[in-house]
Amino acid sequence: MQLTEEQQVQLLQRLAYWLIPNGRSEATQALAVRIIRERLPSMPHVVPLDGAHQVFRHLLLRSGLSREPTPDTVDFIHRTFQDYLGAKAAVEASDLDLLAKNAGDDQWEDVIRMAVGHARERERAELLRKRVAIGDQRPSQRRRYHLLAAASLENATTLDPAVRAEVIGRAALLIPPATREEAENLAQAGAVVLDVLSGPADMTEEQAVASVRTIGLIGGPAALQRMQATRTRPSTVPGRRSSTRGHGSTRSSSPSPSWPAAAATPSRSR
Repeated sequence: MQLTEEQQVQLLQRLAYWLIPNGRSEATQALAVRIIRERLPSMPHVVPLDGAHQVFRHLLLRSGLSREPTPDTVDFIHRTFQDYLGAKAAVEASDLDLLAKNAGDDQWEDVIRMAVGHARERERAELLRKRVAIGDQRPSQRRRYHLLAAASLENATTLDPAVRAEVIGRAALLIPPATREEAENLAQAGAVVLDVLSGPADMTEEQAVASVRTIGLIGGPAALQRMQATRTRPSTVPGRRSSTRGHGSTRSSSPSPSWPAAAATPSRSR
């Protein structure tokens, strides 16, 4: 059997795109064969329509992306492959609403970030604007939607400057935290905060202390790594004068260790 790389990817995308919306990390082999069979009519010169099981075995043995954890199930060798292919399938299917509304679900976080990279420029702008709009409409999830949009900008190779400014502007209203309450509320947005939280050189002392608390509350290996990496890097911490988030700040030039001494090991894992 001769399947091109693109044909293999197309078939595996369909499997990934079934797993993600259904909150699954594996499927029965019978289901995988059915998904392949439904796709085969678009590939009439590749294999007969009754060859779905043969195609499934080929993908299992030759693609390098799927595996057989038990005799009657199939999954991807790493969750990243599932999320990457699922994001690609969602963008190709123009399911931007589905991607935007699931930004509040931790299981969709990487899918949504990767979708920004897969999308064309106009789709990318629409997807980011949808996230901003939903965050505006849902106060209880605003931090999550707006910060995930900001974290996704690193995958936006090209983007309308107005959309980029809109996303950054929303995130600037949320970070960095300046009080204990703000730190605790920000931590509820989850690990996405770690990707948009600036270093202490850009903060007042109060903001730096509150940011350490946020990182500690998020917890987990990524938070610990962030805290340790920043503590080993010298920087200048702003003075005690307050600043308005998103409108710049007045900083002193006195040297200080990066994070305050109050920094503690992240208190809980995700």
